[in-house]
Amino acid sequence: MNTGNNFGIGVALWALLGATVAWAQPSFPIERPAIKLGDAWTSRTVDGWNNRETGQFTVTVVGFEAEKVLVRSHALPSDQTQTQTYTADWQPCRSMQNSSELVCGGSLRFPLTADYKHSYQKLPRTNGMTYLDAKCEGKGFEKVKVPAGEFDAFKIECKGAWTRVFGGSFSGQYEETYWYAPDVRHRVKYVFNDRRSNGQPDTKLIVELTEFKPAP
Repeated sequence: MNTGNNFGIGVALWALLGATVAWAQPSFPIERPAIKLGDAWTSRTVDGWNNRETGQFTVTVVGFEAEKVLVRSHALPSDQTQTQTYTADWQPCRSMQNSSELVCGGSLRFPLTADYKHSYQKLPRTNGMTYLDAKCEGKGFEKVKVPAGEFDAFKIECKGAWTRVFGGSFSGQYEETYWYAPDVRHRVKYVFNDRRSNGQPDTKLIVELTEFKPAP
């Protein structure tokens, strides 16, 4: 019995089997999604300090205006509803407290490429008191499991600084990680960690997709 030949055949078969079941990553470039009127995404927010769910929110596409996407955001348990503006790249558009001018920016910009790099400057936070600056880098595709399921998602890591200009003058550092899944035309997971001006850790926010309802 030629065990050497049998071993070699076994290795070859295992390699062939491995090749047939290997994960085929989406090919680059990944183009901007075709967002449709009525598309809706529901996500949950989690306090990363204690892994406790703090709420849920649903964003629904309600219109398009001057190359912008208008969404209606409904948050629970607060039951608050508001209209928000995004670019076609899913970059949020916000204004500072002393201005009505919208500034758009964020970690995502299309097309997504293997050597993805991107930056944004002076993006107002939702309270309009602080702005954000960051440099982002793509880390390729990976499998991401969230309550809505498992997705092939493009991972983007950003490092930046926040600057408060109302209610005092402070600054600090933050990191955010963003996973975009072409199958749902949106992010499936988002993690935001920031530090106070003295360097102490502060916010640890996790956002995970729980449901996607494409337009009929």
